Amino acid sequence: MISRMILVFVAGMLATVPARGAAGWGYCYLEGQANHGLTVVEIDGSALHPPDITDSDGYYGWAVVAALQYHTFTYSHPGYESETHVFWVPLFGGRLPDVTLESKAICDPADWDHYPYTIPDTDFPFTFPGVEGVHDPTSSYPVEWWYVNFRLTVTDEPDREYGGFVAFFKPPGDDYPGMVLQSIIDLKDGTPYYSHDEFPLIFLANDQWLDVVAGGNRLQNRQCGGDLLPFDYHLYAGWIEGGVVWIDLDMKCLKPPIAVGGDGYLVYGDAGWTYYYSHPRLEVQGTLHLPGFPAAGKQVQGYAWIDHQWASWPSRDVTWEWISIQLDDDREIMVADVWVDGEPLDSFSGGLNYYDEDCSLDILQGYQMTSLDSYFDPVTQKEFATQWRVTESSRQIDIMVTADFDHQVMHVDSNPVFQTCFWEGACTVYGTIDGQPVAGTAYAEVTHEFEPECIGDIDGDGDTDLADLATLLACYGSCDGDPEYNPAADFDGNDCIDLSDLAMLLSDYGCPP
Repeated sequence: MISRMILVFVAGMLATVPARGAAGWGYCYLEGQANHGLTVVEIDGSALHPPDITDSDGYYGWAVVAALQYHTFTYSHPGYESETHVFWVPLFGGRLPDVTLESKAICDPADWDHYPYTIPDTDFPFTFPGVEGVHDPTSSYPVEWWYVNFRLTVTDEPDREYGGFVAFFKPPGDDYPGMVLQSIIDLKDGTPYYSHDEFPLIFLANDQWLDVVAGGNRLQNRQCGGDLLPFDYHLYAGWIEGGVVWIDLDMKCLKPPIAVGGDGYLVYGDAGWTYYYSHPRLEVQGTLHLPGFPAAGKQVQGYAWIDHQWASWPSRDVTWEWISIQLDDDREIMVADVWVDGEPLDSFSGGLNYYDEDCSLDILQGYQMTSLDSYFDPVTQKEFATQWRVTESSRQIDIMVTADFDHQVMHVDSNPVFQTCFWEGACTVYGTIDGQPVAGTAYAEVTHEFEPECIGDIDGDGDTDLADLATLLACYGSCDGDPEYNPAADFDGNDCIDLSDLAMLLSDYGCPP
């Protein structure tokens, strides 16, 4: 290190002769991490001074800046608090003060933000980083996919927001191509909506850590100096649609991963099984390029959700309605219903996965997810749910999930692996939990075709009839907390049985027709 400092000092002195500049160098540490690499250090926020990247020790190399001046140094890494400092750079250069970035982890990173890490209380060893790699042989695990959804805000245009997802599918055998599905939607006005599917012949996946390559797209664990950065990822995806579309994102987990359903192993009757874990909240920084953007793209930031499943090939027709929810108060919910050959089965997610702000996971079995609205796709002549009411009594969950825009249908070209289309889109969430208001965002994936439900079916017998009307009238005018209040009759979720609920029941009277 001493020799390197001497060389840097000499280089800084030589650089000052023609340019009257000086060399600045230093260290930037990440709180709680042994490897401090890939922290971006910007100088004066100017393109004249390209960002330097720290190495695994936190060292950022010398950069020539004007001598005898104060300069602004900005340090950033996804999942950590950014810091800006103004330092005086001496005439002949010198080392700048050390900086430590504080973690944004929502629960103590010492408990989980390291490799190896094993999700507790699971029969299958969900041990990271190995479990994130590909699961071979294909004969044992014929279906495997890695999935990322995200919401991004343009850094210097906070009113400009985008949603999207990217999914990588492993080929089920040597005779099949891999598959990548991608979409991005402008959440300000819903257009344009860019979606793309491709079946690249090149599909490579590491079996020791996350590194999936499909054509020109890649999802991988970030590395510095040959070392993996724990729960730190990079996603690149690009395609052509009305111009060049690409995303280049760094993502850092703020909470530990969860084993979906509590154990991470779900069985759908005789239709198949899946191993399943999720990263429910990652902070994102990176670049987005859409047609009409500058050639270098625009800087974006936001949040992401990552899923990984490896499973048997379904022996029967399996469809689902799946929702990942990120609430503004650092809680997450995953909930999903599943149908086998058109008949409802147990939850696709093993129950409602309720992930609290203290990073504790509860699996709530008594939930109900009711489809309230739908979108008819004129291309495929299929109809998909686009609004849901999710309720659960033990946590007093009563939330509405509503599509930001209806036209978020993913059309997949005919191929030997996946011949279908489905609805996959950004949603907004509001409602109450434990009687307190909540709000947030969600992504929903819908492969099941919409089946109108009897909204006014209070007694749960499958239809809306005179008995339901009598039940509503008996509690009409009551509110939450009143002895006669019946939450099943509170169709609009405003905690009171009122004219709106009566109108909804009357409009649904006689269902099913």
